Amino acid sequence: MREEWSDVSCRASSLIARSRSSWLRGDIAGSLAEIEEARRVACPAGSCCRMPLASREATTLIMLGDLAGARRVLDREAPLGPDRTEPTWDRPLTLMLHAYLALASGDVERTAALAEDSLRTADACGLRLWHHLGHSLLAVVNVRRVDIGAAMACVTQLGECAMLGRAQHTAGQCAWITAVVYRAKNDVDGALRLSAELTGPGQVSRELLLSQPGAAPWLARFTLGVGQAGLARRTLRTATELADRNPRFPTVTTAAVHTRGLVENSLDDLVHASRAHRDVWARASALEDIGTFLSADPARLDDASHAYDRAATAYLTAGSTYDYLRAKSKIRGLGKAALPSLEAAERRLAFTQLTRGEYDVARLVAQGMTNVQVARVLSLSPHTVAFHLRKVFRKLTVSSRVELAHMWGARTSAESG
Repeated sequence: MREEWSDVSCRASSLIARSRSSWLRGDIAGSLAEIEEARRVACPAGSCCRMPLASREATTLIMLGDLAGARRVLDREAPLGPDRTEPTWDRPLTLMLHAYLALASGDVERTAALAEDSLRTADACGLRLWHHLGHSLLAVVNVRRVDIGAAMACVTQLGECAMLGRAQHTAGQCAWITAVVYRAKNDVDGALRLSAELTGPGQVSRELLLSQPGAAPWLARFTLGVGQAGLARRTLRTATELADRNPRFPTVTTAAVHTRGLVENSLDDLVHASRAHRDVWARASALEDIGTFLSADPARLDDASHAYDRAATAYLTAGSTYDYLRAKSKIRGLGKAALPSLEAAERRLAFTQLTRGEYDVARLVAQGMTNVQVARVLSLSPHTVAFHLRKVFRKLTVSSRVELAHMWGARTSAESG
């Protein structure tokens, strides 16, 4: 950096770019130091550096598992409130950053709403620089929703973004998400082609493995499952090298331990990972791996079932119906019944899928109100109430008002207990 530069916005821009480069080289501490220095030079209010800096800082904190810190940055620099005044070109990025945080928090419905709003806003403004982020988030959301067709449509959009050079800084993540979608679609060959490119020590792999704590274990698990142990070992080497370079950052060191547990068949490493992962989806995958390890021992099937149960519950917390269904099927495969805690988690997930309007209608109907009474309270037409109620029945898998009241009562009792 040229210290003689007096223009703080230029200096901050240089630091933001250097922070990104340090990350791609695998130097997390250096990347954070450059973010801190960029904040210290204090870009003037309204400068072009405010949002790039907020974006860099918030996404870095999310990738390192500090969701509270990322939320503070966004609340300070890029809030979503109605009083927010911002240049039109900032709005798509603001929405995208909040969508990224929502996904890390396990709120897939909010993620989808924000990402879709960001893409619409960007199209209206003619700004498509961050389209790859929106399509990446929606691809993940659609896999978790078990809508693989919609996920494939997002992957197609990702490919177009890559061809237009819009995904340079997140190429590894885009490639991995595409591999995940291919695997969900049972395109093993397609998933393997991409996975083979992501297991080595290059920049694309570094960007992925530093950014997604569940990626290295996923690559190792998938490649082992298709008989490519050499690729799994190469993933372990890459993850271990990154962990050795960044020993102070648990997201990276835990991912390496988790990967080692899979490649070297170490239960101790898998247990450590299940306790140390900050990312709830990665933690759920470690619990599922423990269940798979234990299920190979006929004397430990109860322990395996318990591990799968905990994995399924964690997957629900991450908003992933897709992974939850797989974990639950493994419990059934052992001839076991799901624990009551998992049934309670299922109910919680179902309620989080309701929109605000659907939730309000469900709450009043559960209290015994008729559609006309609900319409009067909420200032809606009876037709709109009936429309919301049909969607509530579908999302909660109930078929009558009595079932809804019972389910609502069980939920209320659980929360008060």
